[in-house]
Amino acid sequence: VTHLTADDEWAGGGAMVAALAASSQREPVLVGKPSQFMTEFLAKEYGVPPSRMCMVGDRLDTDILFGQAGGMRTMLVLSGVTTEAKLRDKANRVFPDHYAPSIASLRDSE
Repeated sequence: VTHLTADDEWAGGGAMVAALAASSQREPVLVGKPSQFMTEFLAKEYGVPPSRMCMVGDRLDTDILFGQAGGMRTMLVLSGVTTEAKLRDKANRVFPDHYAPSIASLRDSE
């Protein structure tokens, strides 16, 4: 399921991948989150170790988990799917290194 906003749910990319896998009778090579393909590519291509990268995203369950799994620092922006209430919820088990209201707020805080 893809969340375009906190209130919208749509069939995610996985639904398309499953359809293509079934029709082609081949297993796909997954390169999107949470696959570490992107992390490995960036580290190799640009010579930057994951410990020097920061994954910025608006979802705890994909963006922040992806960054943590890849050894990156993480920053959650609250301008998308995840709200501050969800971040602070006692049931939440995923915590970013940093969070901000939005990317724009970083510029405004200088």
